[in-house]
Amino acid sequence: MGRIFFLFCAGANNNILDQLSPQLKESESIRLAGTGAVIFITALFAFVSSCYALSTVFPGEETKTYLASFLWAAFIFSIDRCSGPLCQDSLLPNLRW
Repeated sequence: MGRIFFLFCAGANNNILDQLSPQLKESESIRLAGTGAVIFITALFAFVSSCYALSTVFPGEETKTYLASFLWAAFIFSIDRCSGPLCQDSLLPNLRW
């Protein structure tokens, strides 16, 4: 269950992973799940740090703070998710993620 979520966070394409041999599919899935975990943790840290920063600047505005922090974390997540596959050194040079 966790691996599927982290593969989504990494932007992995299951159709391409299904074309691989079982050993290569397993190793690529592990590598992509690790990348997805890093992307998710980056977005989580963006949410926490934004909550802290906005709550110190605007005390008493918890709802707006959480909403703005969530939007900031979603922005960071989408930027990381789009740029993550571009930075990966894949074993599959002829297939596009």
